[in-house]
Amino acid sequence: MHAHSRTLTRLPARRPWPVSLNGTRSRVSHLPEPARPGAARPCQHGEMKIDFFDLNADTDWEPIAYDQSNPSYSWGGGGSLADAPVDMAATFDGAMWRSLRVDSDFNMGGVRCRPNFTIPWHHHNLRELIIVMGGEFTVESEDGSGPRTVRAGDFWISEAGTRHTMTAGPEGVSYIETWPVWVELKTTWHEGDGWAKL
Repeated sequence: MHAHSRTLTRLPARRPWPVSLNGTRSRVSHLPEPARPGAARPCQHGEMKIDFFDLNADTDWEPIAYDQSNPSYSWGGGGSLADAPVDMAATFDGAMWRSLRVDSDFNMGGVRCRPNFTIPWHHHNLRELIIVMGGEFTVESEDGSGPRTVRAGDFWISEAGTRHTMTAGPEGVSYIETWPVWVELKTTWHEGDGWAKL
């Protein structure tokens, strides 16, 4: 497979039991208690603790507040995003939310975008895996493969340094995003559609 090719993969139907990465049934004897208000009681000896939730439910979400001065953001033309000719707050105002249920200790996040919202062109310093749980994204990449629609049950991987943009479908999109290692994610933003200009 060519280093820049992209493959969409359909996930299998949900299984009624937890499954490990090697496809075998997993036995969970105890999971750490999540640190959030109203969390369930701690496990007693011998009890099984599994936190079930629906990422497509309309509960347990909070708006994502993007800070243009965040030092992990840079501008593709050089320099800091804080000095770029765009308005990040106006661009993302009320457009994206993060799940309060997806535990970031697992190096992943649950994200939701409002209908038809376009995330501006950007790239990351790490490979990124996105698994669509509800709705759909149209993904464009600089690799010349053309726009691709990623629907619930599909996932896609962007290689580190690959510029891409994503537009939520008419019903919006809910997805899991994750990276292969636990380091500081850095994002470089680029000119193009989707930005509110200064």
